[in-house]
Amino acid sequence: MSERAYREAERASSRASIGGVKALRAAVRENQNYARVTERASGKQFEVRPGQNLLDAIEATELPIMSGCRMGMCGSDPVVIVDGGDNLAPPDENELTTLRRLGLEGRARLACCCEPNGDIAIDLDADPEAIDTGNCAGATDTVETLDDDRFRVIIIGNGIAGISTAEHLREIEDSSGGCRITLISQEPHHFYNRMGLEKVVHGRAAMQGLYLMNEDWYQRNDIDVWLNTRVVRINRQDRQIELGTGDWLDYDKLVIATGGRAFVPPTPGADTPGCFTLRDAADALSIRAWVQDHGCRQAVVLGGGVLGVEAADALHQLGLRVTIVHSSYQLMNRQLDLHAGVILRKFLVNHGIDVITGAGIRRIDGGERLQRVILTNGAALTTDLLLFCIGVRAQTGLAEAAGLDINRGVLVDAHMRTSDPDIYCVGDAAELPGAISGLWAVGNAQGKVAAASLLGKPAQYETGAAPPVQLKVGGIDLKCFGAIEESEGVKSWSGGDVAQHKWKHLLVKDGRAIGGVFVNTALVASAAIAASKQPGKTLSARDIEELMSKDRG
Repeated sequence: MSERAYREAERASSRASIGGVKALRAAVRENQNYARVTERASGKQFEVRPGQNLLDAIEATELPIMSGCRMGMCGSDPVVIVDGGDNLAPPDENELTTLRRLGLEGRARLACCCEPNGDIAIDLDADPEAIDTGNCAGATDTVETLDDDRFRVIIIGNGIAGISTAEHLREIEDSSGGCRITLISQEPHHFYNRMGLEKVVHGRAAMQGLYLMNEDWYQRNDIDVWLNTRVVRINRQDRQIELGTGDWLDYDKLVIATGGRAFVPPTPGADTPGCFTLRDAADALSIRAWVQDHGCRQAVVLGGGVLGVEAADALHQLGLRVTIVHSSYQLMNRQLDLHAGVILRKFLVNHGIDVITGAGIRRIDGGERLQRVILTNGAALTTDLLLFCIGVRAQTGLAEAAGLDINRGVLVDAHMRTSDPDIYCVGDAAELPGAISGLWAVGNAQGKVAAASLLGKPAQYETGAAPPVQLKVGGIDLKCFGAIEESEGVKSWSGGDVAQHKWKHLLVKDGRAIGGVFVNTALVASAAIAASKQPGKTLSARDIEELMSKDRG
């Protein structure tokens, strides 16, 4: 896409009339049937529009709830359904698996998976034994049994890929004694919701609410946990790992789940105090502390992808004047088409977030602390904080030092096995042709495959379409999935009005929904994403016309 095409589309959108948008919203509301939700603890009532999930509706009311993957896998948003459960579709496999992990099956639902088709009553402040996922910041001390001769599996990393591996090992292990699982994490925290880190930046509760399982889950599953512990070396010959504490641990099988690190481009001044990345809890806590310690008023976010936009919104909510600097002429250019990109940009600007596209950062100025950034277009921005949000690189240091085959990540086969048959790698650290890194669902699936494979069970990872993306920014409903580029054999349907901040674009090949972008068209988005997930589901021209007409206006 050229800069000229983008500017023309942007100018067209600026002709929108505010009165027209309000009239459109009123017309949509008048013609839709809303489900009413009563939150018992607070007594608050609110509505859920068709195509909207319960999590989005709760967040719009500003009731306290934590969001996460929005796919029913992380378990950050359990709610008790106290009445009207028949007005919800039954939980799917992903949601059931997560509820079982949390010990909530039959007692709660995940709000992101619930689209009420009638009135319901929920409780966000129910019996803690029913829904509390606990504050797991403390370590779980375990006593090593020297004569424990079980099959030994060590997992390095406690993100979703590492936890998924441990969880599925316990589910499928042989009944003849099972295996001994040791989980080692460099972080001081148990498994937490990394997709909620923006709330650590702007919220008041720090890590409270981000932990995704009770501490006793590790005890119930007989998992040894080492927190705040670094693995410094893998000794493949003797099948041992060396810890930063000086301890050595033996393994029969080793799983590397070290994840990725935020990428910082080689920019002069990138090590100046006030420059940050946002990859883990320590990053989020440091950013919030820096803003308070130095009375920050301005921030620059380098990167206008999904994470960059969400991080900019978090800093804006913290009270900073934020500017997004993005190399492409369109925000979220990997996910959105031209029209959706224009709508997003105008929304952010109207929201109070400045956007500069087609530029990068040439130099960072400052002494003891950051003062300004010089852009590649020659502009100079005074700022107190710079946040790099331009991608992730696999953490391969341990594997490379051990002599495993490395490319961008640790090379693995479809069984998640590395070049050493006793070592597996999963999640963001792994490289498998066709697999998409950086996604919760991918890490979860790869952990399941690795667990089965290392126990000798038949399993292999099958690459598929990327899961849907929903932008976690209040005030705009933006969802997308799959491929957005038109190619041979692909048919495109689109509609809406950029000037009225509504857009829907669906791509179909051989009757299959392979991609789509939807802005403030929730009904179409819900139907299209559901159709894309159904194996063998094909859409006729009439089906597509009906689907695309679900949102009026």
